[in-house]
Amino acid sequence: MCKIPQLGQRLDLLLSVRELPESIRDLEPNIQASKQLQSSPRFVAVLEYILAMGNHLNEKAGKEVAKGFRLSSLAKLPLLRGRDRTFTLLHALVEQILSHEPELATFPQELTEFEAVPDASMKGLSAEVDVLKKELENLIQCRRLLKPRASKATAQELQFCKELKTEEDLKRIRESWNGLEGTLKIIQLLWNTEILKS
Repeated sequence: MCKIPQLGQRLDLLLSVRELPESIRDLEPNIQASKQLQSSPRFVAVLEYILAMGNHLNEKAGKEVAKGFRLSSLAKLPLLRGRDRTFTLLHALVEQILSHEPELATFPQELTEFEAVPDASMKGLSAEVDVLKKELENLIQCRRLLKPRASKATAQELQFCKELKTEEDLKRIRESWNGLEGTLKIIQLLWNTEILKS
């Protein structure tokens, strides 16, 4: 085996071609959960309640009315407490929703995709995608290095490339990647921009 040219790169290529599509598929539940959240009208209505409550607090504090907020700030709802230290902004939100539009309280039941990814986070998803992007770039680079030159290719090199079928595999991986990357950009835009009330 020591006489096989570029053995390490060949093994890396074989491993990447086999594992990268599976890694891309593993992200699918996170992507689906984010899409479902994005398209939930009840979730959007709850966000509008949060915006209205925040603006009410801003008005009382003499601050400007906000046109939106970042989704990442939702984690602060249970931290903001009133005079009664056991009552939080989250409690107030639930009270308002239950008294005015109780059907909105069932929005988590619409989000069935989150059951598959209970610990999902935008930061984690972005990190996983960055790792996959580097793996894909390495796969493409490795393939370029190992592609046999027609005039200098040995029978072994030609046979390796024929059996590997990297061109078809790379094409499928690139297609999967392009779809994933486009969806992720939309999701990142949603999570990193302010939610605006129309």
